Amino acid sequence: MKATMLPETELIDKVRNLIANAELESAVDTVNSFLEERKGAYKELSNLALQIKSQFEKTQKDETLGIVSQENVKLSYNQITNQLVLLLDQLESPRAQAAARKKSYIAIGGIVVLLILITAAAFYFVNGGEQQQQADGPCPSFAKNSVFNVLIWPFRPLEADATKVLDTHGQIKTRLADFSESIPINASIQNPKIQPDDFSVLPGTNSEAETSGSQCHSNLVIWGTTERKKDDRIIITTRYNFIQNGDNFQFGKLVIGDDANIGTVSNASSISTEGIVVDTVTSLSSIATEGAPTKKIESILQILFGVLAHESGDEENAVKILSTAQTQDSSASLLSGMALADSYWKMGQPDKAETSLDKVLDQHPNYWLALNNRAMIYYKKGKYAEAVSDLSRQIENKPENTDALLNRAGILLEMDQVDHAENDLKRVREVLDSRTPPNKNVQQGDTLASDGESTSRILDRRVLELKDKRKEQEDRKVKADAILQRDPRNLDALIDKAEASINLGDKKEAADASGKALAIDSRNSKAIAIQLEATRDTRKFPQVLEQTKATGVKKEELLKERPLLREVLETRKENN
Repeated sequence: MKATMLPETELIDKVRNLIANAELESAVDTVNSFLEERKGAYKELSNLALQIKSQFEKTQKDETLGIVSQENVKLSYNQITNQLVLLLDQLESPRAQAAARKKSYIAIGGIVVLLILITAAAFYFVNGGEQQQQADGPCPSFAKNSVFNVLIWPFRPLEADATKVLDTHGQIKTRLADFSESIPINASIQNPKIQPDDFSVLPGTNSEAETSGSQCHSNLVIWGTTERKKDDRIIITTRYNFIQNGDNFQFGKLVIGDDANIGTVSNASSISTEGIVVDTVTSLSSIATEGAPTKKIESILQILFGVLAHESGDEENAVKILSTAQTQDSSASLLSGMALADSYWKMGQPDKAETSLDKVLDQHPNYWLALNNRAMIYYKKGKYAEAVSDLSRQIENKPENTDALLNRAGILLEMDQVDHAENDLKRVREVLDSRTPPNKNVQQGDTLASDGESTSRILDRRVLELKDKRKEQEDRKVKADAILQRDPRNLDALIDKAEASINLGDKKEAADASGKALAIDSRNSKAIAIQLEATRDTRKFPQVLEQTKATGVKKEELLKERPLLREVLETRKENN
């Protein structure tokens, strides 16, 4: 007779198969569904499963937003897989299943006890117990002069026979309090007021921890689990969540103003500041003395202190704190770099702001606000080709980004690139026309102001600029033609005609005029640059490129004449 498999065994086999087939999301959902239905029997494991799900959803969100590197995404998914495997091992143990069955057997008896407790509780509340509970609630008293409150919950023990929590929370409090004294920010770090054996009030999920942090008016909440092994090693899983303002931080978004100068508008950026740290210690005292489980949190705390100084307008202290912060956490690194760049910009140090944004984009190459701000700094410094490149990357990531399209069009007009600018403005008009009625809730990065009307006004201004630039280039071409009628070999007139033609999008005429100029002066850098740009999409381009190399004219000379040629040459290099 075939033995009937227990539900736990079926689940374990199914989830292991899902993991083996790289179906991690299904594995996480399957475990959570199973344990949610049996939460009374597997309370600890159910809480652990919810934590795993929370980490999985956070990783998916960060990956979608492009705020973490692929290497860190892979590492996070590996951690989630390992946690799932450990959970299955615990579920598979006879002790866990026996505990579950025991809880099922006593459920009916528990109902009777519950009725008695309800009666007693009713009497207690009628006689003032409710007021006493409020007075002795779990929220601690944070220091009145504190501008940053940290709530550290006792860590839930995973052992089935545990009766009290370990003093992990006390040791972490000591360590972080010592650390915070080295930073010029008034912080208060406290533990909640609860009994050490009352596991029922301990947060088990990210949302529960966040709720408790909000209720207690804390800015950062820390919680987690402990598991003591047979050799007395303690596995400590520490979780943290920044509460203030949710996930939003205020950073300056640089924009091109009416006078072609760079201005700043306030912009809320969503950067996740929650995470998990897993460490193994041999003694609790090592937490306070060595800080193994808290080192990552210390770096996060330093960054949050720096951001707090930045948001309060204390840019000098923000730079002092953030410039020394070091972290391996991808989201925290992004937060630190953006705040540091913002502070440097406000202090009138664009070079240092650019360096900070370089570091951000090394880790997060597609983060839209960093690309936008670096493009504006490039523009301010006259590095137009680099500015266009950053804006182009934004547009590649999101073709309907009217903000980036308008900025790129504005810079292209500064470079007399009438044809390219006109294409961008046409695209903006198409996007705006498709919003019927106008979408006031476009995603971040879509508009320079908060609504479609502002974008329309900017578009109208750019269109007027376009008309002026077009007339300027057309007049230049007419003037060159008049000179060439009298003197067909006039080099300056040939180059003027070639450049005006390429700016207006007439590549054929540009190639013809620049070719005639090169027949007169084969090393003329502007004529060579125009010839390369005009023939880039033709079969003639490889030949022109070889002829250019033969002249000995350096790439830097060509880019000085036609900065956008950089894109042509780099694209050609990638294709080869």
